[in-house]
Amino acid sequence: MTQAVARFRNLVLTQGSADAFVQASEATGIDPGAGKGWLLTRVETWFPIASNLQGMSADAAVHFALTRDSKAALSDLSDSDVIFCDGFSNALTTSGEVVVPNLYVNVLPEGTVIVEPTIYAHLDSTATGLTMTAHMRIYYEEVRLSEIEILRMLSQG
Repeated sequence: MTQAVARFRNLVLTQGSADAFVQASEATGIDPGAGKGWLLTRVETWFPIASNLQGMSADAAVHFALTRDSKAALSDLSDSDVIFCDGFSNALTTSGEVVVPNLYVNVLPEGTVIVEPTIYAHLDSTATGLTMTAHMRIYYEEVRLSEIEILRMLSQG
């Protein structure tokens, strides 16, 4: 009996307190000429306790994404290079606390395959006043692809 093995890669993003956009890259080791790709299944983004999310400023927002190409700023779903994007915001309130989870789990649509030799993770925020760290774990399965499928994916994003 064959046992399935969870394959994953980890990325760490650290953003300074000046709220500057940050990007990290991860080499996938994929060689499009070899007929292989990654079927992405899930991305977990965790903000460790050291990120002090409980100390965020009022009216703050945090956004994160995974893309097939390098970006100069955080992208959204209008960009075909974006594999997923997520985030949260908290509004200024006088009535109580805002609860922000530390872990975000994104289950990707079935058939999300990449063939790029590098993928990119992004983190951006507004008005947090924090030095923030996000740990991103990308789960995948290796898949075999035809040359036509690989060319189509590389040309369409």
